[in-house]
Amino acid sequence: MNLSEDGVLVMQLEQRRLLIRVRNIDDLEKIYKLLITTQ
Repeated sequence: MNLSEDGVLVMQLEQRRLLIRVRNIDDLEKIYKLLITTQ
């Protein structure tokens, strides 16, 4: 899982990459923390 400077969260799944892009960078941080705690 990687959080880029321009506000895109990139997750490496089994066969593909998932890119999560949000308008508000604070929302992305919340998503990132949620994914870290649920792994």
